[in-house]
Amino acid sequence: MVVAALFRRGESLVLFVVVAGASSARRGARFARGLMRKPLRAVALIFGLGLTLAVTTAAGALLGDYLDRRWGTGPWLSLMGTLLGMGLGLWQVLSEARRVDGGR
Repeated sequence: MVVAALFRRGESLVLFVVVAGASSARRGARFARGLMRKPLRAVALIFGLGLTLAVTTAAGALLGDYLDRRWGTGPWLSLMGTLLGMGLGLWQVLSEARRVDGGR
């Protein structure tokens, strides 16, 4: 699996690529070159992954809070909703990273 992060350092943008699992360094380098040729695609990919994780976590927390207030169950459904949202968001981020990596 290849994970990429784009951040600003001084006056330039830096692409940080981590190659994990059975992926080769050559494939990771090819992936990084592809993103650097299309920097807006890299920014959109990274922004979308972060937004996915944030939105699913917030949605789970809000749903849990609503159910807590409706049924008077204290903080338990809020906690469960938050954890469920985080889990679903992480699952979505990992599946998207696998798709970008070529389905591996």
